Amino acid sequence: MKARSIGAAGVLAALAAGGCGGVRRSPPPPALPREALPAIFEPLRWSVQPDDVPVLFPNRARRRFAWGEGERHVVWSVDDVTRVEGVPATLQVDWVEGGPLWMTRLAFADPRDDCDPDIGRLPLRCDVPGTALTAVFDALEAELARARGAPAAGPADAAGRSVSWRGMGFALRLSLARDDRGAWSAQATATPLRGRAVR
Repeated sequence: MKARSIGAAGVLAALAAGGCGGVRRSPPPPALPREALPAIFEPLRWSVQPDDVPVLFPNRARRRFAWGEGERHVVWSVDDVTRVEGVPATLQVDWVEGGPLWMTRLAFADPRDDCDPDIGRLPLRCDVPGTALTAVFDALEAELARARGAPAAGPADAAGRSVSWRGMGFALRLSLARDDRGAWSAQATATPLRGRAVR
């Protein structure tokens, strides 16, 4: 009887450690950053979920889509959420499906019509970002630096710029760069620190 009692106790201990029926418990969800998103992203909060976006931006053109193969992401894109130096911004908000906010970005497109790569050959002046996007970058950098101090300079393409800050649990990057098409944009990106670098 004593041997059987010890054996039964061992089985119960193993089940308790592995969960009922041997099913392993899911890890707890990652904690949200302790510091709020910078004001330039208002009215977003780290706790926002995809179904909240139509309520937060009821009168803005918006699109919902998904990407990813192994780890599926849900993304909202909202047009003209704010303007800096007269240039409108598109907000992109990205979640791992069923999880917390993964990344949010404000993107300001080059307002120069003749610098759109889709029109064909571009004039030489499009080799640099132009005064409008430079003013956007300068204004955002000045606003963020007032609250966060001087940023760290990052790598940038020719004529481009990149700076970054580290918050309490997230990274913040401001860039002035060309995309794969060759179009200039200014972007502010906030990403929770969960082992991922700011893209």
